[in-house]
Amino acid sequence: MIKDAFLSQVAINLAEKYKGDFTNLNIIFTNQRAKVFFNEALYNYMQKPFFSPQYYTINDFVSKYSPLVEAQEIVLSYYLYEVYSEVFYKDKSSMVKETFEEFYYWGIMLLKDFDDIDKNLANAENVFKNIEDYKEIENSFDFLSSEQKNLLKEFFNSSFGFETSSEIKERFINVWNCLFEIYTLYKTKLREHGIGYSGMLYRDLVEKLSELEQKEDSVYCVVGFNVLNNVEKEIFSWLRNTYETRFYWDYDNYYVNNQKQEAGLFLRENIKNFPMPNDFEINTNNILTNNLSLEIISCPNENSQTGYISQWLEKLSFENKDLEQKDIAILLCNEDLLPSVLNALPPKIGNETTKVNITMGYKFQLTSLFTLIDSYLNYQNSLSKNSSPKLKNLLPFVEHNYFKGEYSNATKELINNNAIYLSDSEINSFNDISSLLNLKSKPLELIIALKDIVKIVADKNINEEIASSHQA
Repeated sequence: MIKDAFLSQVAINLAEKYKGDFTNLNIIFTNQRAKVFFNEALYNYMQKPFFSPQYYTINDFVSKYSPLVEAQEIVLSYYLYEVYSEVFYKDKSSMVKETFEEFYYWGIMLLKDFDDIDKNLANAENVFKNIEDYKEIENSFDFLSSEQKNLLKEFFNSSFGFETSSEIKERFINVWNCLFEIYTLYKTKLREHGIGYSGMLYRDLVEKLSELEQKEDSVYCVVGFNVLNNVEKEIFSWLRNTYETRFYWDYDNYYVNNQKQEAGLFLRENIKNFPMPNDFEINTNNILTNNLSLEIISCPNENSQTGYISQWLEKLSFENKDLEQKDIAILLCNEDLLPSVLNALPPKIGNETTKVNITMGYKFQLTSLFTLIDSYLNYQNSLSKNSSPKLKNLLPFVEHNYFKGEYSNATKELINNNAIYLSDSEINSFNDISSLLNLKSKPLELIIALKDIVKIVADKNINEEIASSHQA
């Protein structure tokens, strides 16, 4: 790691402050990745084995003290749908209810609103204050452009099926006036199941900070945050007032000391409210004092950028003999380019195997596992319409590359026989997956089948890797 990097400077400061004894030290980072580089920086400085500090992300810290478990989005969405249906339709028996699928899209947005409300400690009752007449909000739409109004209309039409603006506004008001009740009952329902969403756990912790068991010798460090929500501000204030707490902010004077620089807006507030330790000296003039080398390469399109990566890496290694690969980062503006970037990497940079940092975020929809699951769900969908399985609907699943041609003989024979519909005996010719090829009419059956598919594929690949290692 680069010696004057922010995490390296923090590591050196803490190692010198506590003489390498991190028994009582707790460090809160913004993400899991930071602790890996921080541990490396500690070792590079100390050059001996040591017991590392206790590391947390802010989510880890909150979860540690919460009796609730943060649930997955799909689970949270379904419980929200149940509460919404109960509250909104309780006196609207003549209305046709949305299905969960119809509700899901804007339910996710509603869930994010609830999360924002709790993380910013907002008064939900005031936020969702009742509007008695849509005339109260009629003027609220005046600031929107015609395009934005159309988008708003399309959103409500897609969710609620209304066409005229007055109907949209009226439906909006009806939903809005239910939101505080939905918010309240939803949180009650989640507590009954011992789960919650992130902001709910955050808010619960802040409201019970004074009740937490305290360890007198504990020391806390807050490292590398930028924009703080109100909950984080409360937690950090409590830590500062309760324990020895050190705050470390990563910034440059170029944008922090210049009030016109928006990049320093939140950091200026953080540095004022949570000052850094007096014994910590950080180089905060990198932008103006370092000799930054910028090279702009013209490319006709996004994909052509990846073709330059190999040449760029070789150039870097040639011009900077002491540069370590872990200090090289490839930042993608479009993370869909990740497969192309991985293919463009040279096997070696200099004499070392290529091991550079690349921003991740690869979409599940672009993975082979997604196409496997999608082909299986399409097959199941065809069975729900016609219980007799068709070969053409089955082929995309059984011929998927994850199965590595294992069923090619069975499919070849069926194709040669001009099979259209498949008999039970023909289904059984697919051996270990034959039980997956009948109709799964219940959600739980389908979930179990999907888990079995993933396990079968994983086992096949593990066995193949073991066989390859034995041959080597």
